[in-house]
Order: sequence, then C-alpha cells, then structure tokens
Amino acid sequence: MSTLKSDSANTIQRNGYFQNSIFLKILSIPLIFFGGLYAFIYTILGFFKILNKENMSVVFSRWLHSTMRLLGFPEVRIIGRSDVPEMPRAKVYVGNHQSNWDLVIYAKMVPPRTYVLGKKEIFWIPIFGQFFFLAGNFLIDRSSKEAGKKCIEAMNKRIAKKNHSLFVFPEGTRNKDLDTILRPFKIGAFKIAKDTGAYIAPVLSLSAPKGRPSPIFLEYLDPIDPNDFADAESLMTHTHKIMLDHLKSFLSKN
Repeated sequence: MSTLKSDSANTIQRNGYFQNSIFLKILSIPLIFFGGLYAFIYTILGFFKILNKENMSVVFSRWLHSTMRLLGFPEVRIIGRSDVPEMPRAKVYVGNHQSNWDLVIYAKMVPPRTYVLGKKEIFWIPIFGQFFFLAGNFLIDRSSKEAGKKCIEAMNKRIAKKNHSLFVFPEGTRNKDLDTILRPFKIGAFKIAKDTGAYIAPVLSLSAPKGRPSPIFLEYLDPIDPNDFADAESLMTHTHKIMLDHLKSFLSKN
C-alpha cells in the first residue's frame, strides 16, 4: 500500500477546518438555514414553472460553494478536460472521496442536468437533506440490496430517458485512511454506464503543493467509453487504475 498522503483532506487540514469542532458546528447553522431557505424558494418557483427545476441541483451547488468561499474555505480551481461537461452524451462522473468537505469541493464543478448519488443518511440532515433530495439527487440505502437495486433502476431511467448525468463517489464511503490514495471501487456506477452507454468521466480532487494554504484543484480526466469494455468489472478496473496512476503522479511531483 502506498504511503503517499491523500490530497484534499490535507489541504483543508492546513487551512484549519479539521482542527476546531466548534467551528464546524457554528458553520453548519448558516449553511443549513440559508441553504434550506434557498432550496424551498427555488422548489416552489420550479413547481409553478417560473424557474426550470432541472437547474436546481447545479444552482444549489454553486450557492453552496460560493457561501463556503465567503466563510474562508480554500479556493477550488477546475483544470484538465474542461470540455467534458459540454459533450452531448450523458456522463457518470466519478470522483475520489477524501474528506467530509467533498460535497463543497465538488460543488464547484457540478454541470447542469447532473445529479448526485449520496447515502440515505444525508436525508436526515435538517432542512439541507430534504432539499438535497427534492433537488432531484438520489439517496441510496446500502444496507438493503433491494433498495439499492431500485435506486440504480431509477438512475438508469433518468439517464436513458432524459440524458441526465450522474455524479458518484465510487469508493462508496469517505477515505478515512490518509495513507491510502484511493480505496477500491464499488461496481454500481460502472454497471449504470454499461447499461445506459453513458461515458465514465473521472474527476480528481488534487491539493496544492505541500505546506501551502493554497487552492484545491478539480481535474477532469479523459472520458471513458463503456462500449470499449466487455463488462462493468473491466471498466471499473480500468478507471481505478487511471485515477490511481494520476493521483500518484501528481503527489510524487508535489
């Protein structure tokens, strides 16, 4: 196992976000209140077709990221194949999951008509969780195979019929081991790509050079056509290797 440190968690630690639990509790208050208020207003306007409800997820994500920047969160910059979101074909975006703040980090890049897959526990975050769900995002119960199957079927239907895209953390849970670069992937996202023909679009959260309270980078890698692979397993293995190799290369230079 590699001893290279994980990226986004380190950058946020250097900026002090994991050093004060009181700060985290205080920070959650305005995020929950204003995020819930915003989502409620947008949902009502979307219901009456004053605003396009399909844009709710991306607008909410941009608001979340902008609010965190005002509160001192590190800058997030997008690099790499920034043309990927403009490709007409649906995508299953897969990102590395390094910290509790990844929702904020990746909020910078959520493209229009893209929805996020989260664990069911998110729903119980007061106000925020309910509107995360109402924005069209998916919540999966990993303790139930039947519930998981229904969730995947719903995602397949959304991609196939509406050409929507999906964002997933294929590691399945946050990588709590700072000595592990990338955890093994779960196969669900890759089955969805094979079933629907959607591109796998890898995105990596990369920290700035060590010791600097500098930006976090989100890098789009080249999209992967699932039709080039015999099954979801080989697609998953290939994607994991590409992302791991890229992370190792970046960390070894910084």
